Amino acid sequence: MSPASKVLIAGGVLNIAYGFIVGIVLSRVRERQAEAPRYLTVTHMGALMHGPMLMALVFAVQLSTLSEIVELWAA
Repeated sequence: MSPASKVLIAGGVLNIAYGFIVGIVLSRVRERQAEAPRYLTVTHMGALMHGPMLMALVFAVQLSTLSEIVELWAA
């Protein structure tokens, strides 16, 4: 596995973990009030969308013909 793939996988996992943590905070806020803050909701959804997207870019790195250094900088 190339270094760029490892970076993308680590970034995706960290993004999903961040989305999970923000989701816990979001659920605590929703227990107290009917409506959650807009930016907290957007942060939660954004992290959960970008994590899998970063992991899916591993397939693009595997198909890439660029050098490993360029791939690493792009990742």
